[in-house]
Amino acid sequence: MVVVAATLARADVTYNVFPAAMNPNCDPAGKKMSDGHSLGAKPAGFCHELGKGKAAYNSIEVIACSAKCLCFTQYASSDPTAACDGNKALGQNVKEACLGDCMVDCNGADCGLTATVADSGTRLALLGEGQICAAPQSDADYSCATTGMVKVDGKTLSTKDAPSSTTDSGARSIDVAVGFAVVAAGAVTWLFGTAF
Repeated sequence: MVVVAATLARADVTYNVFPAAMNPNCDPAGKKMSDGHSLGAKPAGFCHELGKGKAAYNSIEVIACSAKCLCFTQYASSDPTAACDGNKALGQNVKEACLGDCMVDCNGADCGLTATVADSGTRLALLGEGQICAAPQSDADYSCATTGMVKVDGKTLSTKDAPSSTTDSGARSIDVAVGFAVVAAGAVTWLFGTAF
């Protein structure tokens, strides 16, 4: 008797950045800022160097993960050797990307305090399957105190659950399509974009 063993290749989980104007819902078949970066189930503190973006060298440092989401610090630097060194960074923010969600990203120091959908030029998502980091936390224990993500009512916004218009602290109503038009027209200069 001959035994044939077959191994099915499983796609690793990858970190992906999508341009909001051209792919606001993180369609995997649509436009991406670059090829996804494999996460490889690394431990907390691991630094993923993403290379040169539009305006800076970008890297992300694993803070924690659940079975669905990755919480990380993103660093932007003019120094190609800076990696995840906050002392060499032009800026840094805590961000989150999730499987099955298209997270609304913002850029600039503590941008999550005031950013709106209209301010966002990028979306973040995890694609693939498998373990995201070395020690996933239970959903009950996992949290991510983001400083670099658009929030509505204190919750990080995903375009999967975003309303057609979003209110910025009750002060003004912003139509998502207007936000994309502003970014597409090049009215926003990004400092902390990943993998531009």
